[in-house]
Amino acid sequence: MLGEEEDESRRKELIDVLKRPVTFTSQAQTAAGGWGYVSARDGNDFDEGSTTITQV
Repeated sequence: MLGEEEDESRRKELIDVLKRPVTFTSQAQTAAGGWGYVSARDGNDFDEGSTTITQV
């Protein structure tokens, strides 16, 4: 989708929209390297196998 967008202002908007979930995902990862039902900060660093597999 991003690669096909020719309008420069729309591309910049899409880049911002796509970066936000990637940033959240990286910050939500637990110290053990997994993910839980909520971010590591909100979930007291708890992770769970099925949510980690889904994230990967």
